[in-house]
Amino acid sequence: MKQSLYVRATVKGHPIHPMLVGLPIGFYAAGTVALVVLGATGADFWQRAAMVALGTGVACGAVAAVFGMIDLFGGVPPRTPARATGVRHLGANAAALVVFATAAILLRAHHAWTAPFVLALVGFALTAIGGGLGFQLVQTHHVGVSGTADAPIPTRRNS
Repeated sequence: MKQSLYVRATVKGHPIHPMLVGLPIGFYAAGTVALVVLGATGADFWQRAAMVALGTGVACGAVAAVFGMIDLFGGVPPRTPARATGVRHLGANAAALVVFATAAILLRAHHAWTAPFVLALVGFALTAIGGGLGFQLVQTHHVGVSGTADAPIPTRRNS
C-alpha cells in the first residue's frame, strides 16, 4: 500500500488528523446551540452544557492540532504552496480554538451568554476558513491522498 503524500501521523496508512477534526466541530456546534437555548431560557443547565461542549471542543481541537502539526512540519516540504496553505489552515484553526476557549472561560466566569455567543460565531467563521484551507490541502496539494492507478501520487519534484 502506498503511503499518503506528506502525511506522517497515520494508523495503517490512514491520516489521523482528518479522523479527529469532526470532534471539535461537533462540540463547537453543540456548544453554540446550547448558547442559543441558554439565551432563550436562561436555564443554568444550558450555561453548563455550553461551557462543557465548548471546552471539550477545544480539548479535541488541541489533540487534532498536534497530529496536524506532525503532518505539516514533518511531512509537507518547506517553501511549497502546500506548506503555505497548511500554515494558513493551522492559523485559522488555532485562532478558532482560542476564540472558543475564551467563550468557554467567559461562561465559567459569568452567566451572560451574549459575548460567548458572538465569540462562537466568530469561531465558526474561523473554523469554516480553516476547513476550506484543509479542503484545499487535500484537493489541490494532495496532502493525505494515496495514489491509484488512475491518479498517481505526485512526487515532490512534480507537485
